[in-house]
Amino acid sequence: MTEDERERIAYKLPMLNYGFAEIKPKERAQLILNDKLIEEYKLSTSNIAKIINVEEKDLLDFMKNIPVKKDFELEICVNVIMLSFILNQQ
Repeated sequence: MTEDERERIAYKLPMLNYGFAEIKPKERAQLILNDKLIEEYKLSTSNIAKIINVEEKDLLDFMKNIPVKKDFELEICVNVIMLSFILNQQ
């Protein structure tokens, strides 16, 4: 591991460990969806759904707090967080 990679990890660890301590994973994913992916990166829900491999209807329901199957919810949460992480690489 290079020194640059160590510095990037050290920079991100506090946020990963403490920054979202009071926010549930679903709420965290919804915030990332709205604030980062849609507002900042200007991605459409259609594009996000394709990238994270879910139906757009399920993604929209998730964003509106309409119940979706737990496995879809988990997939959306994990993939949204990973997509945000990838797009935020320096």
